[in-house]
Amino acid sequence: MALKRPALFAACIAVFAALVFVISSYVSDEARPGHAGPLTDPTDLVAFYCGGKGLAERVDPYRAEPQRSCERRAFAESRIRLMEHLVMPETLPPYAIVPFALLSFASFRVACVVFVLGSLAAAMATILIIVRLTRLPIVLVSLAILVSFSLASIYIGQPVPFVVAALCASALALRSGRIALASILALPTMMEPHVGLAAVLGLFVLEKRARLTVVVGVLGLAWLSFFVGGLALNLEYLTQVVPAQALSEVANFHAQYSLTALAYQLGASETVAIRLGELCYALMLGTGVWVAARLKRSHGDAAFVVLAPPACVLVGGVYVHDHLMAVALPFAFLIASYARRRALVLCATMVLAVPWQSVFELFFVSAFPTHARFDPGAALASVSDGKLLSQISWRVWISLLGGRDGRTPFEMFLFKLPTWLALGTIGIVAFRSRATSAAEMPSTVVQSPLVPALRSAIRR
Repeated sequence: MALKRPALFAACIAVFAALVFVISSYVSDEARPGHAGPLTDPTDLVAFYCGGKGLAERVDPYRAEPQRSCERRAFAESRIRLMEHLVMPETLPPYAIVPFALLSFASFRVACVVFVLGSLAAAMATILIIVRLTRLPIVLVSLAILVSFSLASIYIGQPVPFVVAALCASALALRSGRIALASILALPTMMEPHVGLAAVLGLFVLEKRARLTVVVGVLGLAWLSFFVGGLALNLEYLTQVVPAQALSEVANFHAQYSLTALAYQLGASETVAIRLGELCYALMLGTGVWVAARLKRSHGDAAFVVLAPPACVLVGGVYVHDHLMAVALPFAFLIASYARRRALVLCATMVLAVPWQSVFELFFVSAFPTHARFDPGAALASVSDGKLLSQISWRVWISLLGGRDGRTPFEMFLFKLPTWLALGTIGIVAFRSRATSAAEMPSTVVQSPLVPALRSAIRR
């Protein structure tokens, strides 16, 4: 297969530039106390880091204390002061907190650097595997992945890059006929439970040879969760944390892409909005498995089994932020490699790759000034009891942020519209996709020398 050296060179330059940015920003952060950046105040990473520290110290990571105190100490390393009484909640199940518990043995500044470099490595793995799966130009794939990962996930410290990399690796192993390996590689996607459930269910339903490995793997995660957290903590997560987190984000239409947030914005009650989101998730989960079966049968490509269901559950649902849209990119690129309207799908994929809400927050928030009074002190103080779930404080904070956002609900809707249109376009093309002969597959193969090595490693 031919290697397009200029394309590979351009991709390597892009990654090298990203690394230079990370290192230089770290140096500048050290020189400028209080500077805000992805290596000093990643909002979500500090919650995961402190949740991990709580788990490692055998205290409840879902309560306001010691979560809030840990977050204050973590930000103090960068000389950044956390808002009084605010606590950012741990949202992951106990088994998914384990990697952050290990990371918490380092200082928060070191943890930030490790996390960013690990995310970039996950991005590179994702790019190489997608190129192998689709035979699409590496520059195009690199641009989409790096834009999506860097602006939405790496900047705030979300583990989505690792989830997408695991999803792609599972798809490649599945296509290579390594069913057991594909099942094992799909398990890390359970770090985002509603995404991982879709991938694991697709494997269980559509690959008979994967069922035993999937069951053993899920039981293994359950055992790990029980081992590190005990029965009480796991029951607390299932019966208290998950409902409280869903409730805390109901009014978060300015950041959420879920049906729940949209329904609430249109006047539904909190309970009705959440139930609609849950129903939508169940329907899209079933639809995703059906689409995967149809595409696998039509194109003879088993990679659809793990890529299609997670992409489908991003439509509607209860809890969907813009960083999760990266989960749909491997499926979109795979559809593009088979679709007759390839240019249309690739355009939609590039639109989907842009995290529009994050772009707004980074570049356009000042263009929508608000005159609403923003004084969260008293409201946050009223729910500052350390024994409360962290989600209680977060719910108050989200309601205050909604009032501070200078956009009207219609303007918020317009910012989400490109993502929804892109998802709809890809979905329609996938639904109408028919069997494609080998002669109609993309003839341009842009491949890194690392891809054959990765393939060989999977086949061993």
